[in-house]
Amino acid sequence: MTTATSTAVSTWWRDSVVYQVYVRSFADGNGGGQGDINGLRSRLGHIASLGVDAIWLNPWYLSPLADGGYDVADYRKIEPRYGTLADAEALIEECHELGIRVIADLVPNHTSREHQWFQEALASPPGDPSRDRYIFRPGQGADGNEPPNNWQAVFGGSTWEQVDDGEWYLHIFDTSQPDLNWEHPEVRDEFDAIIRFWLDRGIDGLRIDVAHGMIKDLDFPDLPEEVLGNFALLDGDEPIIHPFWDRDGVHEINRRWRAILDEYDDRMMVAEAWVHSKHLPLYLRPDEYHQAFNFDLLETPWRAAAFSNVITTAVTAANAIGATTTWVLSNHDVMRHATRYGLPNEANWRRWPLDGPTRSSTKTSVIAVLVRQRSSHFRCQAPPISTRAKNWACPRPGNYRPRCSTTPRGNGPNTPRRGETVAGYLSRGKPPGRHLGSAMDRHGCLSLPPSVGSRCRPKTMTQSRLSLSTGRPSRPETSVSPAVTR
Repeated sequence: MTTATSTAVSTWWRDSVVYQVYVRSFADGNGGGQGDINGLRSRLGHIASLGVDAIWLNPWYLSPLADGGYDVADYRKIEPRYGTLADAEALIEECHELGIRVIADLVPNHTSREHQWFQEALASPPGDPSRDRYIFRPGQGADGNEPPNNWQAVFGGSTWEQVDDGEWYLHIFDTSQPDLNWEHPEVRDEFDAIIRFWLDRGIDGLRIDVAHGMIKDLDFPDLPEEVLGNFALLDGDEPIIHPFWDRDGVHEINRRWRAILDEYDDRMMVAEAWVHSKHLPLYLRPDEYHQAFNFDLLETPWRAAAFSNVITTAVTAANAIGATTTWVLSNHDVMRHATRYGLPNEANWRRWPLDGPTRSSTKTSVIAVLVRQRSSHFRCQAPPISTRAKNWACPRPGNYRPRCSTTPRGNGPNTPRRGETVAGYLSRGKPPGRHLGSAMDRHGCLSLPPSVGSRCRPKTMTQSRLSLSTGRPSRPETSVSPAVTR
């Protein structure tokens, strides 16, 4: 543990391979039927053998898991289904012994309804100071039964939920996730302490969830239609002014956290900030984040000119402040890019899994996946990037290529031939199966149903190293905003 002020400059995070781990689904260490910390500990040798430099842990804190752990009830306790604080400390120590750094998720925009602060607020009358840590407001209308304004939540419906005494609280995401009031000094002091708590236990970095969403316009203006549902802030030539996304006040918080991290040796933080490309460099100034995900490619159509424009704009902006660009093609909240790029051109990739893909569109997309994945994920021509986690960014150009082949299962007429590709199998008129085209394995290759099966392994691994990822299941596409995901 290092708490003394350090002047050492480290850039390990610029070119590290990061393996994303959702503990709940990774490895079961106690036979309880779901993943846990000790299960992850038992697999650290395998992770180290992949050449991984760091692991990123999705939230492992005490939580009712209404939103996969992004609804935190206590930031200093480990969810009992995953283990104990002692297990977490042992994991960090064992990772360091293997040369693996540990990046933890931090969720500062909101807590769980079960957090002690929110329970105190609910037990107190309107106007009580305990409610000031969150954002409570009276409703509109003669009886106060109308929401305070027309803001829309990311998961659908109003951003406001009424409590028994008639007041309403703000939740930008789910009703189970009340937003904190970041204008309150006690909230800022608490998160300073939380950050120090985990840095003192050896955490090497923090991935900040919804880093652009903590500050709100407390005048709560009703929004015009063109702004009301705009969660992306990515479109258009200029950024738009939004009442709860990407407001100037977040940068004061960023600087406060950076000052804390700079007291420790070799620590970093990376921002999940869905903001316009012209604003992203603001998060990467020398006294703010070390790194920020660039989500532009995730929303860019499969066209060379579109890719070129996004890459040029982002790299130019990053170079202006001496930063590097971390390209995001997919993550734990959205369809993986090998599937997305393989869909028919007219398909809405967010709606496609729920609209019920047809057999013809599935077959077309499966074949397209095999063609396109070579020129996107495995042969990305973008400039060198920083943290190259598979679901964060594409690897540097190199000779890493997939070799996907099917494994015969039984001797029926639909059994694939040995070494037959997915495209070859489908070209013989075999049924694609309802999972084809939507389920991809962790290498970005198609995961076939049991009657087909598939394997994918690297052929060579020279210039680039690819980190694998295991993320929590995506939320339903109908309720997830086009951009603001976690």
